[in-house]
Amino acid sequence: GTKYVMGSKFNYGGLKDGEEAQKMLAQQPSTAKFISTEMARHFVSDDPPPELVSRMAHSFEQSGGDTRTLLHAMIYSPEFWSRAAYRAKVKTPFELVVSTARALGADVTVPTDLNAWIGRMGQPLYEAQPPTGYTDKSEVWVNTGALLNRLNFGMAISANRISGAATDLDALLGHDAVADPD
Repeated sequence: GTKYVMGSKFNYGGLKDGEEAQKMLAQQPSTAKFISTEMARHFVSDDPPPELVSRMAHSFEQSGGDTRTLLHAMIYSPEFWSRAAYRAKVKTPFELVVSTARALGADVTVPTDLNAWIGRMGQPLYEAQPPTGYTDKSEVWVNTGALLNRLNFGMAISANRISGAATDLDALLGHDAVADPD
C-alpha cells in the first residue's frame, strides 16, 4: 500500500518504495550532516571540527549524496592533515586484530583464537548491546586493561602463539631482523 515518509508519499510497489524513500532521505540536509559527522568521527577525531563536518555536508549535498565527493572533501581538508588529528583515533579491537594480521601476512586457517582476542579487548563479535553497534569513540578502547591486552596480543601474534594464525616474521623482515631486537 501507500507509504508516507517525512510527509512524502510512496506507492511504487515493493522494493521501489524503499529505494525512492532512500533517495529522498539522502537529499535531506540532516542526512548530509549525520553522515559527515559519522565519517569525520571515524577517520579524523572523536570530536571532529564543526567546520570540517559543515564542509563535508555541503559537498555531500551539492553532489546529490555522492560518498566519494564527501570523502574527497574530508581527505583534502586541512583538518584531516592537522596536528590535532594526527594519531587522534584509536583502532577498535576488531580493526586492530585484522590490520595486524594483514600487516604481518598471517596465514589464518581457523579464526577462533583471533575472535577470542577481539572479545578479550572488549569487542566480542556480534554481541554489541545497543542496536547501533559498538561505538567509534576511543575512550571505550583505551583503558589499562584494554591496553595491556593490546600489548599481549601484539606479542602473541608476532611470536606465533595464536593457534590458527601463523606468521613468518623471518620471511617478512629477514633473518637478521628477527635475530637482532634492535
